[in-house]
Amino acid sequence: MNVRETPPEHAPPHKEAAPPYPAEKARGATINLPTRTQKIIFFSGLVAAFLIALALRILAPLH
Repeated sequence: MNVRETPPEHAPPHKEAAPPYPAEKARGATINLPTRTQKIIFFSGLVAAFLIALALRILAPLH
């Protein structure tokens, strides 16, 4: 049996919201794959993820 001996601690006061992030800094990043090996590994991972999703979709029982 859990019995609390002291009252619960209160949460710390909420901090004010951070200022909005500038759009110039929020732009998408580029993928840097300088070597052929890195490119092969990256694209193999994308293909594998697609094939797994496709296989799950095909093998899933139809409802």
